[in-house]
Amino acid sequence: MSNKKRVIFYACRIISVAFLLTVYFFGLRPVRQTITQRFVLPIISPHFNNTNSPYSIENKGTALTLSFEWNDNLKKIRYQPQLGFFFLLTVIALIFITSEFRPYLFLIVFHLIALFIIILILYLSRYGCYSGFLLVSFLSSYLIPGLSFSYAALVYHFKKDVTKLHRLPMVFIR
Repeated sequence: MSNKKRVIFYACRIISVAFLLTVYFFGLRPVRQTITQRFVLPIISPHFNNTNSPYSIENKGTALTLSFEWNDNLKKIRYQPQLGFFFLLTVIALIFITSEFRPYLFLIVFHLIALFIIILILYLSRYGCYSGFLLVSFLSSYLIPGLSFSYAALVYHFKKDVTKLHRLPMVFIR
């Protein structure tokens, strides 16, 4: 690759990252806060102001902190909606790896499915199955970010042979 093509390649990628950051901070962050305030908070706390509730919720804008008793210990977990920091880092990595649309679409769909699964687990956990709160903590803190970063590495690996890139989502199904 000549120097002129390399400069154009990186300039396009840097402009794309700047656009992505603008969309993220001015578009996606308010949407994430709306998801937390309008959907998740009413679902998991129908008795939010009730002092007899077995768990308590601290509202911090985009994030919620849930406190509950587990084996005679006070546990605190933090919930934040998907499409956050780890999603942003993975998309930035994908911008420098590939310009095809399919890997981005798969990543977005993965995070949206994870968002709905986490909301469902939180809904079921409000009825006393507090292990669901721990599962949500594990999913949102370790599993989903790890899979996101692994996905970027898999796209990079399969990018060497572009003909295999269309089979990439099947890697997670097997």
